[in-house]
Amino acid sequence: MMVLGTKYSRFISFIINSLFANSNITFKYTILPITYYNQSDYIKDSFKLAQSGYSFLIPALASGLS
Repeated sequence: MMVLGTKYSRFISFIINSLFANSNITFKYTILPITYYNQSDYIKDSFKLAQSGYSFLIPALASGLS
């Protein structure tokens, strides 16, 4: 699933840079990797955030590891 996360981060970086970047400033959007060591905590926290209105992409990335 991190392949999908990497593609999303490249796409979002491209959009942000095409809108706001200039010759002095460029932006990079990064989705942090999720490992087996932090998977259960990350899933719990991201589902709580998704219920509050945050992105559903993060829980999908986290649950794709299992």
